[in-house]
Amino acid sequence: MLEAYELGLHKSRPSNATQDIEAQTGRRAWRALYCWNWQLFSILGRPINIKDIDSEPDNPDIKSASPTPTPTLHTELQYQLISSLAKRWQTPKDIDLPSEIQAYKKIVEDHISSLPAVFAMHDPDTSKDDKWPWVVTHRYYVQIMAHVMILQPYKDYLLHPSTDLSLPEIQELRAEAVECSLKTLQLATQWASRVSEGDGQFHLVVLCLFDTAVFIIMLLKKSPDNTFPEKPELVVAVERAATILERLSPISRGAQSSNKVLRNVLRNMGWNT
Repeated sequence: MLEAYELGLHKSRPSNATQDIEAQTGRRAWRALYCWNWQLFSILGRPINIKDIDSEPDNPDIKSASPTPTPTLHTELQYQLISSLAKRWQTPKDIDLPSEIQAYKKIVEDHISSLPAVFAMHDPDTSKDDKWPWVVTHRYYVQIMAHVMILQPYKDYLLHPSTDLSLPEIQELRAEAVECSLKTLQLATQWASRVSEGDGQFHLVVLCLFDTAVFIIMLLKKSPDNTFPEKPELVVAVERAATILERLSPISRGAQSSNKVLRNVLRNMGWNT
């Protein structure tokens, strides 16, 4: 990532160089690296180590684009979204007000509503999945990362020691976070049934399952039982995530270590594992 930055791949090229193959390749590489960097550091709750301040996103024109999605379209769409978010908040950890959480969420939801039909969150176009083999994996990637990105500021805010989860307005935020968490685990479960160890997205499946399950556990631990009607559904979702990580353990060290940690957390919580 740092080497790509030093090479200037993050900088937009003048219009007369747009047809230059080397420039196009560099920009595509930067989009992918920046997306991975921003997403990973956001999930881990760490400050972004490389900023994108010198570049402007080359936004794909979804309306006029070819009906055939390219293998790089999912990265272009993610870069478009992340660039929009990073202009206002360098990282979701910078968001510390409910109103800002809602503003952040709306940007992501507007992006979701504008996705091409093959990536649509509801009733996606799957008619050409056999013809375009990369679309299925990319669809899961786009959909699950949208939910993961929505969830990040909720996690930091709701788990902060100063946040009182007994307040009605905070419980509304918690209900939104619960809904997003359940959808994230649902998508990650579906994705886990299709990926393999050699898949470049495999680590994201493991990370999403583990990170979301741990967030739910911490939220349950912090919340008074009498204010958490979704608790039974969340317990089932967490146990299902642990089962999937256990199933993936023989082919992934990441899944193996994540499963071990998650099982230890569940035992400490007094859950049957």
